[in-house]
Amino acid sequence: MIQWKESVDAIRTDGKERLRMNETLMSLLLKLDSVPGLDPTIRETQRKVSRQIVGTHEILDAISGCGPLVLLLT
Repeated sequence: MIQWKESVDAIRTDGKERLRMNETLMSLLLKLDSVPGLDPTIRETQRKVSRQIVGTHEILDAISGCGPLVLLLT
């Protein structure tokens, strides 16, 4: 729980940290797109992982105040 609070505080106060996390998420999406999806199982797994990355990006935007969601951490 303490790590989450520290991460959220860093995202809210440090623009460089937020940028670093955005770049990391985009890098993961690019790597995922480079995997050949010849098998249906691989394609489905790629879709699931892609949705998780996009969801994480939406949470990042919400934490930093750039997205439509408001998260409350207790």
